[in-house]
Amino acid sequence: KNAAVSRDGKMTKAQRNKQVRKREQEAAEEANRLAKRQRRDLSNLKHLNSALTEEQAQSVDKQARRQVARDERRLEAPSRLGKHLYQPEPAPVLLTEELTGSYRRLAGCHTLLRDRLKSLQRRELVEPRKKAEKVKSKNFMKYEPGAKGEKEEEMHESTIKATMASRKMKASVTM
Repeated sequence: KNAAVSRDGKMTKAQRNKQVRKREQEAAEEANRLAKRQRRDLSNLKHLNSALTEEQAQSVDKQARRQVARDERRLEAPSRLGKHLYQPEPAPVLLTEELTGSYRRLAGCHTLLRDRLKSLQRRELVEPRKKAEKVKSKNFMKYEPGAKGEKEEEMHESTIKATMASRKMKASVTM
C-alpha cells in the first residue's frame, strides 16, 4: 500500500474561495470608508478653507510683527563693524558715600577720553576693540648662563679624545 499523504499547509478549494471572498469584502469595506471620508471632507470644505485662510493670515501677521521688531532692534543697536560687539559704558553714578553737599567739592569726570571713544563707537565711526592680552608661551625654556658653553666644551673635548684614540689605533695597526 501507499503511505498516507499529509496535507500540511494545503487548503481545499472551498477554503481558498472563502479566503478570496473575505479579501474582496475587506477591500470593498476599505473603499467604502475612503469614500465616506471624502464625502465628509467635501461637505466640510468651506469650514476647512476658512480655517486655512485664518491660519495663513495669522502667520503673515506674526511674520510682519517679527520683521518690525527685528528692524527696530537693528535701528536701536549699532551694527557690528569689527569682530567685537559695541558694549555701552555704564552710567557714571556716584555712590552715597561719595556724594558731597556742594557741587564745588564734586569730583570731575576723569574718563572724558573714554566717553569720546564710546561715542565714536556708538555712531559707528570707530570699530569696538578689546585690549589684546599677551599669551605666555607654554613651553618656555629657561637657560642658565654659561651652562650651554660648558656642555659644548665637554663634548668637544670628548670628540677630540675619541679621534686621538682612533688615530693611535690606526697607527698601531699599520706598524
